[in-house]
Amino acid sequence: MQAAEELFTSRRFHEITLDEVAQAAHVGKGTIYRYFKDKDDLFFQTASAGLDALCGLIHDGVPSSASFEDKLLAVCDRISSFIASVASCFE
Repeated sequence: MQAAEELFTSRRFHEITLDEVAQAAHVGKGTIYRYFKDKDDLFFQTASAGLDALCGLIHDGVPSSASFEDKLLAVCDRISSFIASVASCFE
């Protein structure tokens, strides 16, 4: 999924083939089909994993006893940090 994520963020979806994903991931194309139905499924699972990670960071980093304002600031801080960490992977 990491290889797919790098490709999906560097080029348009329709320009990427599963052969390229397999090559970037150093696996056979059949291995991809073992875990994903098709390129659409791979893309969806990759995007979902990123959103799940972001949701986990928000959930774990925002104290439930805080005021609304403090919760909102903590959520914004977590989202900012997450985006910065993801962006730094592609520089």
